[in-house]
Amino acid sequence: MSARQNRIWLLCVKAVVNGLLFAVPFIWDQLFFLIFFAFVQLFLTLNKLERTKYQLAYSFMLVAVWHSITMHCVYSNDLSWWVGLMAIAIAGLITLLPLFIYCCCISKLAIKNDYKYFLFILAWIFVEWLSFEWELAFPFHVLGYYLGNAPFLIYWYQYTGVLGGSVWILLVNIAIIKLLDKKASKISKWGYSFLAIAPLAASTKIYFSPTATNRSEKILVVATKKEGAYSSAAFRDVFYRAFAAIDKDVFLVVCPESIGHLPASSFPHNSYFSAIKRTFKQQAPRAGVIFGATTQDIKGSPSFSYKGLFNMAICCDTSGLVAFRNKMLLAPFGEFIPYEKFFGKIFDIKKMVANPLIYNNEYDNVFTINNVQILPLICYELYFSNHIAKYIRKRDIGLIAAISNEYYIYKPVFVRQLVRMSRAQAISFHKSVVKSTNHGISLIISPKGEIVASSKFNTSEIIGAEVPINTKLTLYGKYGNIVACLLCLALLLPIKIMSCYEK
Repeated sequence: MSARQNRIWLLCVKAVVNGLLFAVPFIWDQLFFLIFFAFVQLFLTLNKLERTKYQLAYSFMLVAVWHSITMHCVYSNDLSWWVGLMAIAIAGLITLLPLFIYCCCISKLAIKNDYKYFLFILAWIFVEWLSFEWELAFPFHVLGYYLGNAPFLIYWYQYTGVLGGSVWILLVNIAIIKLLDKKASKISKWGYSFLAIAPLAASTKIYFSPTATNRSEKILVVATKKEGAYSSAAFRDVFYRAFAAIDKDVFLVVCPESIGHLPASSFPHNSYFSAIKRTFKQQAPRAGVIFGATTQDIKGSPSFSYKGLFNMAICCDTSGLVAFRNKMLLAPFGEFIPYEKFFGKIFDIKKMVANPLIYNNEYDNVFTINNVQILPLICYELYFSNHIAKYIRKRDIGLIAAISNEYYIYKPVFVRQLVRMSRAQAISFHKSVVKSTNHGISLIISPKGEIVASSKFNTSEIIGAEVPINTKLTLYGKYGNIVACLLCLALLLPIKIMSCYEK
């Protein structure tokens, strides 16, 4: 084997290892600290490669390894294999975009490495910002979410949200590169080390600060098994177990997403609504229940049809039906075709969308139970912090209640990514988050991201806990992702100062 072939094989091995540094902490978050070294190897390798084609090949292989391991939901979904492969390819190409910009543009600029790293941070955060905002939105690979199961590191998310966490992870990687660089000045090393350590000091201070709460309430959360989840018997069983557990101290019962199908004629006189009304009057006169159902437009046909369906969160109390809300954020290629003028032309893709859904802005409501405003989120919506912030800043939300159906999760290890994302949201908004799911893990999370109650994976059980109700706005809740974007720009000043001391 020639020397050139040896170099190529060595580069391939490095790319696979680098991809694993991104993928392993995503799957096994006990190893979250590996993400602080993933960009170290990336930059050290790219900076040694003189040819752009080798830089791009290395980046492509890295992302291919990363996404093929972490996008597990595509493997277990009901999609055609080529649609699943297309979804992985699109997500990978989006992740590859900032690396492409770095290899083709930034690395070629005649400027100091400090400025190159700064421009890369801007490019990376821009792509992560896109992952929350456009029709191809898929925020699961946002770096800031990697730290959700290490809340002691990220209490400062209430100021910046998860995009701020992404900026921090990139800064820690750059600080390590500087510490390894024998040519870097001491001031530069100390400066980057300070930027890397400062958030930890802020996190410690926030942890020991008292939690602002208006009151505390007892919450019950129903977890259900995947098997037979959509049958009418399972629908009745959910409410039977919920009713058996409630008492006069219960404030809210949360049940999973889409546990039944309700025709338009069900509103507002469905027998389930009547049963809830009767039972709650007898056992829990101050409580309410939130559950999910697949339904039609209540102004539409009274007979149930599988065309034009809404994914609804429904709220009932002692008065019967209180309010409902349809899912506003739909999963691309799973529930709708993004940028349909382009992707809709792909052969038979409309037949491959697993659960086509619609939504109506008129049905985008917040629930009020016993003078507490509750934000009801449906599955995918819980992981869009920008989406949550829009409600938080407009309404005095005291509690976030999420209903979910995680039928595509086939191993418990993959559920932990959803757990850490839920905890990151609780910290970002400093609000209790309760999540009820079919097949996954149901949770009750405190405003500091602590799990106060949790179900086992794919079990039918009821968990309960008393959690704080907090209507106070965090800085992130008030301004959203704009804070992290301003933080990125603010880095230019210290980076410019430190670069002045470099040769």
